[in-house]
Amino acid sequence: MLKKEYDKAIKDYDEALRLDPRYAQTFYERGLAWRNKKDYDKAIKDYDEAIRLDPKYATAFYGRGIARALKKEYEKAIKDYDDAIRLSPKYAFAFRERAVAHGNLKEYARALADYEAAVRIDPKYAAALADQAWLLATCSDARFRDGKKAVTASAASLRVERLEGPHAPQYPRRRLRRSGRFQGSRPLANEGTGISQLRQDERGHGPATPQAVRSGDGLSPELLGGTMNVCWIVSCWKPAC
Repeated sequence: MLKKEYDKAIKDYDEALRLDPRYAQTFYERGLAWRNKKDYDKAIKDYDEAIRLDPKYATAFYGRGIARALKKEYEKAIKDYDDAIRLSPKYAFAFRERAVAHGNLKEYARALADYEAAVRIDPKYAAALADQAWLLATCSDARFRDGKKAVTASAASLRVERLEGPHAPQYPRRRLRRSGRFQGSRPLANEGTGISQLRQDERGHGPATPQAVRSGDGLSPELLGGTMNVCWIVSCWKPAC
């Protein structure tokens, strides 16, 4: 499915299942194709069958969790991630996705604990580090905001991107752009953040963008300011509605 030819892939999986209807991985792969087509109900049905055929198929639980999360069925998604982690305790991806689901339910302590677990398992997991930074920086509950920890996690994510190249995950910027909930944002000044001179975007609203960045740990302003993986650090969060 590297060419995103999902319809052709599904036809191939259909034929494979006609020949061997008890091959759990084929149901999983077809479920992935349905999910990529945004047909989440058909994806879940295939993941169900993969799990029925192989109850220890951790990746199928994980895939079903993602499909359920995309339907905003976060409680059900968390149960699937629980099973994936039970079957594969070092499944960093499952910890990260469970953290996202907890965050969507405003269960921020659990979300942060899962991000910690994900990066403890895989210290080079850039997406988990970046999401962790985003939550620490912008959480709607001030009790969980921590500017210093946010920048530490963001800088770690950026180091991975610098080492691993342009294919490192790029989630935080897109997520902040979509949110539209950052009004009157200001930098975390005088907290050793290394990030300064934030300004609103050209339209005068929406997420703050970095105008200039300083770095005390060897990351250049160009890298921090230009990379897609920058976590926009703000300390004043206000819902748009």
